[in-house]
Amino acid sequence: MKKIMMGFLVMLSLTLGGCSGSEAIKKTWQVEDASQNTYTMEINDNEIILTGSAGDEKKAYSQNAVGTSSANKYYGLLIDRKQYSIVFPEKGNDDVALFLKMTIDDGDYSSGDLVYAMHAKDTPSYIEYVEKYLK
Repeated sequence: MKKIMMGFLVMLSLTLGGCSGSEAIKKTWQVEDASQNTYTMEINDNEIILTGSAGDEKKAYSQNAVGTSSANKYYGLLIDRKQYSIVFPEKGNDDVALFLKMTIDDGDYSSGDLVYAMHAKDTPSYIEYVEKYLK
């Protein structure tokens, strides 16, 4: 029984450690940062492509968490050994999202520093997102 349980835990760890992104986050986003620079962010299975006036920046990622916190869906991402999350702050609306850099490793994927305001259709306002979602 112990061997079966150990085998299951090893398989679970391997599966979670290298997961590709969930369908909810895999799309092309319009994003804005704190300096009010706007970009297009494309999230694929294991790569994020940020396109702006300076060209493309590509980053590999793995999804390592998914869940809800205070009725908000979140997806944990590991990028360059740093923990980030994408949080959907409006229940039932997958067009509005927050791209957060976690500052404390406490497992709370819905808190951290806002890196990008994200919207699937329109250019978002970083300042408005801070005022509306991060009070």
